[in-house]
Amino acid sequence: MSKQDLFAGENTRHFEKGLKQKLFQHPGLEIRKSDIHGYGVFTKEFIYKGDLIEDCVVPYQTIEPGYEYLDGRLFRRNINVLEAYRFIGPKDDHGQVRFWMVATGNAMVYNHKENPNIVWYHDIKHRLISFSALRDIQPGEELCMNYGVNYKHK
Repeated sequence: MSKQDLFAGENTRHFEKGLKQKLFQHPGLEIRKSDIHGYGVFTKEFIYKGDLIEDCVVPYQTIEPGYEYLDGRLFRRNINVLEAYRFIGPKDDHGQVRFWMVATGNAMVYNHKENPNIVWYHDIKHRLISFSALRDIQPGEELCMNYGVNYKHK
């Protein structure tokens, strides 16, 4: 299987064999109103540095950036689709992002902080975005990630 096929999710049977039996979600998580923005994910229990917080499924369908012609003009495609909720996908052999991903679970509820207490990673083999603790997190704390250098504070 080529890297292109793997990244594009074109071979779903390959992924079915690699799925975990059960996804993890920390039992102390709760969603409530955030002082940062809208809703946020909080913990009711102590979380240790390095602990897994949550596995979130990445659907097979992705958002592919690109260009298209319409009436003789060139337009950027999908540049603003779910812009505030998507995760950057893997890069190809040329260092270009092939697609953006949207994850399920609480992935779209974690708010941004310059000094985050959680980090995410893309687990291609299991088709997941997983979150883990960057430091010890106290009960009552909001779990936040850093959205990256391109994040526009709105």
